[in-house]
Amino acid sequence: MLTVEKTGNFGIKRVYAKVIEDTSSKSIKPIFDKHISKTAKVITDLWKSYAPIKALGYDIKQEKSNPKVNFQTVHRVIQQIKSWIRGVHHHVHPTYLQGYLDEFCFRINRSIFKETIFHKLLSRMVLKPKVTRKTLIKSYI
Repeated sequence: MLTVEKTGNFGIKRVYAKVIEDTSSKSIKPIFDKHISKTAKVITDLWKSYAPIKALGYDIKQEKSNPKVNFQTVHRVIQQIKSWIRGVHHHVHPTYLQGYLDEFCFRINRSIFKETIFHKLLSRMVLKPKVTRKTLIKSYI
C-alpha cells in the first residue's frame, strides 16, 4: 500500500509504502492508524475496504481512479519506485521488498528537509547525552 502526503497540487511532502498480504480493511487499517491523522483529508479510489475505515472517523473521499485526471502524484511515485528498482537494483526478492520500500521512502521524506547530513550529525552529537570511553568498553565486556 502506498500513501502520499501532498503539498499543493503536485508537490510531495511525505511517502509511506507498506507490503501487505491482502487489500482487506484489516490489512490497511494499521497504516491509517500509524501514518494518517483522522483530521487529514484522504482521497482514494473506490476500493470497498476503505468503507469500514471511513466509519472509524477518517475523512475519506472515494473517487473512480483515472490516471490522467486524478491520483497523478501517487502514480508518479509508483513509477519512480519501479524505475528506481529496475534501474539501480534490477530485481528485488519479495522477502526484502519492504526494506527497499523503506529506503525509498526515507530518501523521499528526507529530501524535503534542506538540512545537510553534516548538520544533522552535529545536532545529534550536541543534543544526545555523552557516551564515555568507559561506557563503551564496559558494554563489550
